[in-house]
Amino acid sequence: MKKILLLFVFAICASLSAQDQNNPAEETPAETTESEDAKDSAPSSTGISLVAGATTADGKNYQVLGIRGDFPLGKLGLGLDIQLLFDESGAIRKDDWNEVKDYLDKIYYIRWAQKGDPFYIRVGGLDFTTIGYGAIVWGYSNMVEYPTYRRVGTELSVDTDYLGAEMFLNDYKELINNNPSVVAGGRLILKPLGNLLAIGGSVVSDFNQYNGLRDSDKDGYPDEIDLEPYNSRVVTEKDIYTSRNVTAGTIQELIDKGLLSPVDRSQLFKISENKQTVTIYGADAGINILNTDFVRFAIYSQWAQIAQTKGWGYAAPGVMVKVGPARFTIDYRYSTDKFIFGYFNNSYELERASVTKNSDGTFTILTKLKSMENEKSKRGVFASFDLSLFDLLKFRTSYQMLMGQNKQSDQSLGADLSVKDGLIPLVSDSKAYYVQNNVTDFRHFKTPSTIYGVQFGFKVASGVSIVADNMYTFEDKDGNGLISGKEETNRIFSISTTSSF
Repeated sequence: MKKILLLFVFAICASLSAQDQNNPAEETPAETTESEDAKDSAPSSTGISLVAGATTADGKNYQVLGIRGDFPLGKLGLGLDIQLLFDESGAIRKDDWNEVKDYLDKIYYIRWAQKGDPFYIRVGGLDFTTIGYGAIVWGYSNMVEYPTYRRVGTELSVDTDYLGAEMFLNDYKELINNNPSVVAGGRLILKPLGNLLAIGGSVVSDFNQYNGLRDSDKDGYPDEIDLEPYNSRVVTEKDIYTSRNVTAGTIQELIDKGLLSPVDRSQLFKISENKQTVTIYGADAGINILNTDFVRFAIYSQWAQIAQTKGWGYAAPGVMVKVGPARFTIDYRYSTDKFIFGYFNNSYELERASVTKNSDGTFTILTKLKSMENEKSKRGVFASFDLSLFDLLKFRTSYQMLMGQNKQSDQSLGADLSVKDGLIPLVSDSKAYYVQNNVTDFRHFKTPSTIYGVQFGFKVASGVSIVADNMYTFEDKDGNGLISGKEETNRIFSISTTSSF
């Protein structure tokens, strides 16, 4: 039945693709003049791709057959990523189809209009979400572990002559977890002098940072401390014997002889019984000195504070210059103790909560909020540069350098380059990216906030490409401050053949 359903979806998508090629999407309006001006257009292709390849899930190898694409219907855009995973016997992996959230996973995104339009909304994958000038939310992405882990979020913006608003939410699937929680927030914009002056107020919260911990078997215990993370009946060594109906007396004898760990699951950290909220609020203002279709010059300032730590920071003055397809921003920044700029950044889902195994066998649960206790007052500069050439080549980079009283630095660096099909012969859509946030220096290339990877597409025939995707992230599982060994390196690699029509 599921195979028939997939073929039916293929047929519908092919029909939509054919219609779109005969009726191109409406041309999007010129860029709006909101002070934030953080643009990241959704894909604009009108075809679909059939994907075939191999992947791993839960430590097992699978063959993949899927369909992926963006289907614009006027201002409405539908992005699908439907994949069937077949095991060695040819059976479909049932874990991808047995819960409501599994069906949400198939929607890469649904959008109305484009960023910069009077009303824009996108549901699904969020690639680069920024609220205001980025003091609280800068480049947040819920796709950092895609396709291994998929999140279905929302970003929305509204722009009128005298009012504006923007908001985001990281993952609707968290609302149907055992411990419901989301990362969400927004910004209200007042424009009393029209597009000349914009004043914004923002609030963003993570209602439970512990939901950033992975719990594959839904037993409430994080995978890192769960002896069998894919078996809800077993969390500790004692559970193995209990599940086999071994008597309590025998289990105690094994413990007394040192043959069995005495740890009981009741002694371990349980996600569903713990909660840690972080809320950040802020304000900003921007003035457009010059604003034309081709050239824009603006000055801005922003301020933000973490409610739980009382740490705060401001950026002023800030300057934004846009000339044609290029945009440059720079501002001076100051922060007090227990505060960092861009708290919800592109590596946030990796830093949100982590588990460290101590030398004595116990575990320490660390959230990003707890790490704020070690942050000291700093000051310095932030700069970013964006360039987009006819949607064929896109380049974006940002750098932050803050220094403390004891010459302790806080540096962040990010860059990505995207090349669309048609720019270079034999090369289809490709990209390279690198992110490293809030580090003392860049000599330690591997950190929990580091993300880097390359996606490369090679055209082997008309409409047919081989695409290799390779991404790395890192975890400090032993808490020694260094990343070493394969256990602390996470690699997501796939190679597939795509056919576009």
